[in-house]
Amino acid sequence: MSLKWKFSSIAVALCVATAGQAKGQSDPLELFSGTWLSVDMQNSQHITFTRASLRSREANLPFGQSVITVSDGTNGSNFKVSGTGFDCNYYVSFVNNRDMIWEWKSGNSPVCPRSLHLKKDP
Repeated sequence: MSLKWKFSSIAVALCVATAGQAKGQSDPLELFSGTWLSVDMQNSQHITFTRASLRSREANLPFGQSVITVSDGTNGSNFKVSGTGFDCNYYVSFVNNRDMIWEWKSGNSPVCPRSLHLKKDP
């Protein structure tokens, strides 16, 4: 094994490790940031998602004050919504960066809506 090959291998390994660290620090909840409008409820409500940490958002949702985090994949969910007396798992899909749909996957409380459609407030 040549010295040049060893050096190249070490350089590639360092690049991969650095890229992994940078990727690990990306914010999977960044798309939630800002104020959204619930469009599928009788009384439309503005919902502001506030960054609580790198991996969580807080919001006063129609069913209560909540913390939104990335789920562990329970029942095909990708986000978990928790608050006093409830934990709900949702699959949240973004139609685009201004339109999202929540589909209920599981949860221990009847307060969790089965679906929620939100549009970014301009």
